[in-house]
Amino acid sequence: METARNQLEARGVAALILTFLVNLAAMEIAANFIPGVEITSFRSALLAAAALALASYLIEPLLYLLTLPINLATFGTFSLVINAFMLIIVAFCVPGFHFKASFWGLLPAIITALTISFFRIILRRLLIQARMIKRRQE
Repeated sequence: METARNQLEARGVAALILTFLVNLAAMEIAANFIPGVEITSFRSALLAAAALALASYLIEPLLYLLTLPINLATFGTFSLVINAFMLIIVAFCVPGFHFKASFWGLLPAIITALTISFFRIILRRLLIQARMIKRRQE
């Protein structure tokens, strides 16, 4: 019994580390390919990925709760704005990671949020197939 519990905890930690690494890779890809996104160093990318993970656990649920009516009215597409807002908060807090001011305003942050979401979806499916995490009950 204790061994099975330890294995589940180890899988959870591994899944968390993989998620952090995927966030880091997605942010680096966004910085290299999306105009208006700038990460000046690998250290800044590490801090930004850690800050994004922390913000996702602490602030994002509250934002989803507060914006539930508009999110339902837009069939969930407003969540991209929430994710972009989270990235802007992280960019404000982490030196060396920022979005350049542009005519389009939120567009670089929204495209970066899409990139990160895309990689998270792929990772989630791989982790479910590897039985490292459980599928959500819908």
